[in-house]
Amino acid sequence: MPLSADKKEKVLCSLRRSHNHTDQRMIESDRSLEFSEQVRSDVQEIVKNQQNQNVVNWGKTISQFRTKKRITLCEVAHKLGVCHKTIQLQESKNDPITVDPFFLEAFSLVYHMYPYELLNLPLKHPVNPFLSLDDTTSKYSNVIINTLWDGEDPNKLSLLKAITTIGRLTVERYDYFMSFLSETRSFKKVLKIDPLDCKAADDNSWRGLFRTVVGKVDDRNSDLYQTTYTLWEAFLVIDWLERYDSVRLENLAKLSLCDEDCAKKLAYLVLEIGYPKDPRSLINYDADSHALKFSDPPTRKRTRPYDAW
Repeated sequence: MPLSADKKEKVLCSLRRSHNHTDQRMIESDRSLEFSEQVRSDVQEIVKNQQNQNVVNWGKTISQFRTKKRITLCEVAHKLGVCHKTIQLQESKNDPITVDPFFLEAFSLVYHMYPYELLNLPLKHPVNPFLSLDDTTSKYSNVIINTLWDGEDPNKLSLLKAITTIGRLTVERYDYFMSFLSETRSFKKVLKIDPLDCKAADDNSWRGLFRTVVGKVDDRNSDLYQTTYTLWEAFLVIDWLERYDSVRLENLAKLSLCDEDCAKKLAYLVLEIGYPKDPRSLINYDADSHALKFSDPPTRKRTRPYDAW
C-alpha cells in the first residue's frame, strides 16, 4: 500500500534527525550547515527544474549505492517504513521514470549521498570538507557507552547485554518487540526520552581512549572473560548500528537511560524469558504485572505464554 503524504513526511522528519551532521564551516552563502537541510534544498531545486523526470538507470544507481554502503533491502525498508518489496521495486526501475521526491530525499539521507549524485547529475553545490565530529548519530553511541560501560557494575552489564541483544534482532522481531515495549506502561515514558538531552551525549572522549578489551583469558567460564566478552560484543553492535541503523541506535540510547526498575524488567524480558520466537505471543504477556518477580528465575515449569517466546 502506498505511503500517505503524512506518513512520508513523518518518515522524512525521522531520517532528517537521525541521518544528519553539521558542517563546521560555511563555504557557500545562504546554504545551511545541516546536511539534512542541504539534501532537502537540493531535492526542491531538482523538482523545480524537473530534473527528477526522465531519469534512466535509477534502480541500478540506488542499488549500487546501497551495496556500497553494505545495507540490506530489509534495513532500508525498515528505515523508510515500507516492505522490502517496495525497495526492490525502486531498484528495478531502469527505464526513464519520474523519481518520487520522497524516495530521492530518503535514499540520499540513508546512503549519505547528495540527491544530484543519486540522479547521476553534476553537483550544483560544492561539497563541504569541514564536517563536524559531533554527529547526532554518534551522540547516541556516547550515551550508551558512557552510561553502561562499567565492568564493575553487574546491573549495568546486564542492561548492556540486553540492549546488545535487542540491537542484533532481525528487523521483523525488533519491530514487534519495540511495538510491545511502546504499549507497556513501564517503557512508554522511557521511549519518550530524548537521549540528546543527556550530558553523556556530548562526551566522546571514550573514542580516543578505547582499546580492545578482550585479551587472552584462559578460562572462558571465568567472570573476567564473560565481562570482557559482553563489553566487546556491545561495542561491535553499537559501532555497526552507528554506521547503518541510527534509528535503532536512538531507541537503544533511550533504553540505556531507563531507571533501575525498568532496567531489571528489560533484562528479565530479554535475558531470562528471551525475545519472542513467535511475535504473536506478545499479546499474551504483560510486563507491567508479571515482570515484578524479575530478581529470580521462574521456579515453576514454563507454560504459555512462556512456551511461545
